[in-house]
Amino acid sequence: MSRMPWLARLAVAAVVFGALCSLFRGFVLDDAYITFRYAENLALHGELTWNLGEDPVEGFTSMSWVLVHAPLIALGLDPVACSKVLSVGAGLGLLALLAWIGRRADAALSGVVLAALAASPAFALLTEQGMETTWGAALSAGAAHLAVRVVRGDGRRAIVGWYALTFCAALTRPDAVVLGAVTAAGVVALLVADGRRDRARAFVGWSLPFVAAGVAYMVARHAYFGHWLPNTFYLKSSAGLDGRAVRYVAAFLVLPALPTLTLAALLLAGTDATGRRQAWRPVLPLLTATGVFLLYLCTIHPVQGFQWRFVYPGWTPLLVALAHVIAAGVPTQGLLTLRGPRLALLAFAVVWPLALLPRAQAEAITRTQADRVAMGRALRGLDGTMFVSESGALPYYAQWTAVDAIGLNSEHIAHEGLSLPWLEALDPDLVMILSPGRYQPARWGVVGAYLGSGTFELASVTRKQGEQRHYYFVRRDSPLHDAVVARLRGADGVEQLDLDDALAEAPGVPVVPGLR
Repeated sequence: MSRMPWLARLAVAAVVFGALCSLFRGFVLDDAYITFRYAENLALHGELTWNLGEDPVEGFTSMSWVLVHAPLIALGLDPVACSKVLSVGAGLGLLALLAWIGRRADAALSGVVLAALAASPAFALLTEQGMETTWGAALSAGAAHLAVRVVRGDGRRAIVGWYALTFCAALTRPDAVVLGAVTAAGVVALLVADGRRDRARAFVGWSLPFVAAGVAYMVARHAYFGHWLPNTFYLKSSAGLDGRAVRYVAAFLVLPALPTLTLAALLLAGTDATGRRQAWRPVLPLLTATGVFLLYLCTIHPVQGFQWRFVYPGWTPLLVALAHVIAAGVPTQGLLTLRGPRLALLAFAVVWPLALLPRAQAEAITRTQADRVAMGRALRGLDGTMFVSESGALPYYAQWTAVDAIGLNSEHIAHEGLSLPWLEALDPDLVMILSPGRYQPARWGVVGAYLGSGTFELASVTRKQGEQRHYYFVRRDSPLHDAVVARLRGADGVEQLDLDDALAEAPGVPVVPGLR
């Protein structure tokens, strides 16, 4: 096992990763369609905006993911398929990097690092979701590897490469700036502490063109969108530690990350003073950056952060760090010097994350967007305005003007909050809301009051999954009323529920007569 070639290790990891990804090949996160809509509007209409003809609003998170998909859409390619190909490719590239770093290391210990991703159903699900998660994780990992090379003495190419990948990672996930800043500070501190001040000055000097590019990008973005950061930041950020976010990060450390943390602890315990300086010192910036990143995540509301979507792009630098430590030949003492414990740890690294497969499968089922895809396709061709609880597949396929209740694609809601006068001024033709069960106006506050004013009628109720339902209300005086009702009720591939039964807990809400 210890002499297993690194390409063979990579092949095994790739097969496991590919098999897990195939289980989720039909899954797309609803939020992915937000990115696709921005990319489509840019590619086909030259407008980087959510609603064509309106002022730009930054309702997406990943600028690079939009820019990557725009030319593909212009070529007539399906963005869903493209996102999956790009993400799987990024995941395989990430596995290849980890395997290559540990190419001369013990196969069992190197296998633990590979298994942290390859055998993780959560990572496979995130890879297939259509979002930028795996793309960002691969960029962060590549930058982490180059940071270690800079500390160990590599020259200009490693430095420029680190800045380039870090810049791309920040365009992919804005919170990668936290990783980059902490890593850069750590690299400079280590170089100065080791007496390599010339190299430290060179590292800092090469930051100038990239910092200038970053400042120019931020200024241009502010001039275009009117705000320094995407709407998602204003909606999810907290003034301090957020209890839900702390539990979110803690769950990641206890569940998919436990084998990795066990490996790190055993490696550290088995490293003597000489080994710590040789193997651990060069990766200190990465360890520090990962720790600070996790603390930062504890201040962010993890809305739609299912299966630790926000954690993985900042976690891969730690995997790169461990791969480098293992490649340095540690430990020199302790349990991991014995073949049996190494193999046992490898088995743990495979079995433990795989035990989370039912959870990942349930997540994919719960977050299905199939009903909204069908309804969106049914509404396509009508020119209306919709107010929705989830701003993804429904507006993307319908191609309607759309605003979401959270405020991802509305600067007013993101910064001022939702109000009844604002909603009345919007005057949508259609309102769609998600409810965990029967419709209860009080649960939706302003939206419930608006729907209960008598302006709207319930036209359709579809089952999302289990007891989750989507309610479609049509404005009574809308010129699209009859066409919308007919298309909603005639949509293929959705389960239509009885309207009167669905409104049993909300008497008095009008129902469009006809088909039940």
